[in-house]
Amino acid sequence: MRSMCNPRSFRALCLATGLAILALQNAASAGVVSYNSGTGGTFDPSSPSTFTFTNFSVGTLGSGVNYDDAKVQIRWGGTTPYPGAFDVTGISLGTPSASLGNIQFLAGTTSGTLRGNSFVNLSSPLTTANLSGLTLTLTIPTLTLADGFFLEVAVQATDNGLNTNATAFQKVTAFNSSAAVPEPSVGILAGCVASAIWYARRRRSMAA
Repeated sequence: MRSMCNPRSFRALCLATGLAILALQNAASAGVVSYNSGTGGTFDPSSPSTFTFTNFSVGTLGSGVNYDDAKVQIRWGGTTPYPGAFDVTGISLGTPSASLGNIQFLAGTTSGTLRGNSFVNLSSPLTTANLSGLTLTLTIPTLTLADGFFLEVAVQATDNGLNTNATAFQKVTAFNSSAAVPEPSVGILAGCVASAIWYARRRRSMAA
């Protein structure tokens, strides 16, 4: 118990706790600031952001159609300037599942232009009945963007070309949160250090 009351031990414990929390935050969310199921969210472009989109709305998918193949479509809009060429990577679908190729945005891609990858076969048919279980995971790289730039994402599906339709889009908007809001772990570290300093001074005052 005495070692826990030692200011040096206290500072070391706080530092270790803060660093552990920071590592967990970075691993768990990267640049993702918020996400609302079925609607979209915000991301901090100063670091990569990995989103898992859920609860897609039906969009133009046909009722009673079994879609065997799918791909992802993305378009940009909102605040300029456009950041230049970049790739959206790590694209995969779940329930039904499939791994898809990267989506390349070229240096001259204009606002509203749909960029996509190739159709791939799904592990099982996608229908409007099981759409609620569909997930889409992708990673947006580090980008230099102004607040208000956004990407809209949808899943396009086909049944061997007879029907080709897409879910509703979900939007993720750039928000440079790191410039304005400190990470929680920073506050924890600062508070621990301040507490340790206060505790050390108090012990010296009591000893005198």
